[in-house]
Amino acid sequence: MFSTKLVAVFATLFAAAASVSAGTDKVIHPSNGEVWVLSQLRTIQWDTTDIPSTNATGDILLGYHQANSNDKHLDYDHPVAKDVPLLAGFVVVPVPAVEPRGDYFIQLFGSEDYESQDFIIKP
Repeated sequence: MFSTKLVAVFATLFAAAASVSAGTDKVIHPSNGEVWVLSQLRTIQWDTTDIPSTNATGDILLGYHQANSNDKHLDYDHPVAKDVPLLAGFVVVPVPAVEPRGDYFIQLFGSEDYESQDFIIKP
């Protein structure tokens, strides 16, 4: 009886974890390993399937993953875009003037929080 309940608890936790990580599949561009060059315009694109049909807006931040750490370093002070209509599914932005590195990601905050795969920004 105890083991059956324990299995049920683990199954529930696994399902919850899977739904949280599913947000990383919602940002279509930038994709894994995509290269952005400073001073160019780039399109950030996301899946709108799960976004409620409202006039919801969101903000887009740039972040990076630090090596050997689970920390996300999000630049809250310099959003890539603000008040973006979420149902549009995309926005065109200038590549931010940041240090070149290969572990940047885009975080879309709105009715859902979506994160892109890692991509590269170079000069």
